[in-house]
This record gives sequence, structure tokens and C-alpha cells, in this order.
Amino acid sequence: VGAVLLEFLTSSLYECMYEDLEIIALGNNARARFNPTSEAMLCKRVHLCNHLEEVKEKVTEFLSGRLETRKDVSFREKYLLPDGNIDKVTKVVRGILA
Repeated sequence: VGAVLLEFLTSSLYECMYEDLEIIALGNNARARFNPTSEAMLCKRVHLCNHLEEVKEKVTEFLSGRLETRKDVSFREKYLLPDGNIDKVTKVVRGILA
């Protein structure tokens, strides 16, 4: 698997952060709004799209080998435990969301 596509920003996003793959996510989920700092860090790792057309473009870029690689770990290191402990994710989500 070289990429994952997420329709909603859920805990699956945090699990994907530890994998060597590209993450394309539709980020217009009203239930998961990130504060400006965490969103800026997230965008260094995730191809966060606001509209379905953007998602389609990113998928096309990935399939053609033109998608920019995003492997930054700053969001993961600040908000998640390096070992992927899901309990940590649950605890810090309140601080990430606006």
C-alpha cells in the first residue's frame, strides 16, 4: 500500500501517521476542526483537501507518480506518542481540536 484515502478525519488518521505511506484526507468534517497550529503541522504530513475535487486531483497525482511526498513527523511527535499508543491519542485530541 502506497497511500491511504480518508473520507473523515478519525482516529484512523493517527494510526496512519506511523506508516510509510501518503495520506490523502477530506478535511471538511465539522466534527474535527483543528486549531491553526496543529493544522499547519498536520498539513506537513497529510494531503488535507477541502473539496472532493481536490481529493480526486491528489489521487490522480499519486497514481501518476507526481504526488508530493509528505513525511514530516512534527505533528506525530508533538501530539502522539512515538510508539503509537492509542491512549495518548485519546487524551490529547481535546487539545488538538479547536
